Amino acid sequence: ASVNRRGFVGVQTAPNRPIPLTMHGGSGLCEEEYKSAIRSGISNIHFYTYTTLDLWSHLEKVAEAADYRPVYHNLCRATIEYFTLQTKRAMKMLGSAGRAK
Repeated sequence: ASVNRRGFVGVQTAPNRPIPLTMHGGSGLCEEEYKSAIRSGISNIHFYTYTTLDLWSHLEKVAEAADYRPVYHNLCRATIEYFTLQTKRAMKMLGSAGRAK
């Protein structure tokens, strides 16, 4: 195993027997650091906190557009749209978009 400057550990395995590794707590990393983690063997990244960091500011804009009296289902729709957009952005950033089999 090798450790790079951010502390990601690269694990050497037989090519046909990879060890699935999950990363938690990656909020605040830049795009290159996520890519470095993947190159080091991380195959699953949990993005919930990272994804929700700007959700409230997005919902505030929706509320403002409705004179701060938004209808509940509009907030729900805006939340789903926000998560969809952020998920697509993360998938594109990490090179996983369009790779489902």
